[in-house]
Amino acid sequence: KEDYSINVGISLMGLIKSLLYSEISVRGTQLIGIGFFLITFSVIYYRKNYEHIKFIFLSYVLIWVIIFNHSAESPTYIIASTGVFIWYLKSNKSRLNVSLFLFFFIITVMSPNDLFPEYIRENYVNPYSLKALPCVLIWIKIQFDLLFPKTSLKSSARK
Repeated sequence: KEDYSINVGISLMGLIKSLLYSEISVRGTQLIGIGFFLITFSVIYYRKNYEHIKFIFLSYVLIWVIIFNHSAESPTYIIASTGVFIWYLKSNKSRLNVSLFLFFFIITVMSPNDLFPEYIRENYVNPYSLKALPCVLIWIKIQFDLLFPKTSLKSSARK
């Protein structure tokens, strides 16, 4: 019970807390995330076109589990990374998708690595929970793609 108030980890809550410099409601943020998940799931369920979006929805869930986890740590991002890689392989290769993937690769995958500049990692990526930012942006993109498939998923369904 006390874990909620002291730990926001490398998650959406940690990102918001570090950028706004104020405490946020972990339960409230998680309830918003659950709401988005239920809306997306119900839209997909009633649309009944599972076949061409099942991998996109899988990637949505894998990313969702981590970015709305109030105590996510760096090693848990292997789950979100798997979701991002599935999304990238199954999505159309638009300029936006490629840019988001490269941003994810640089910040989320490479920032814990020794090849990444230590100064940037220690002064920006770690204190501001920036490792979560690319995953949050990709999750928002997937959310949009699943709710409005005519704009983006139709072209990837033909592949």
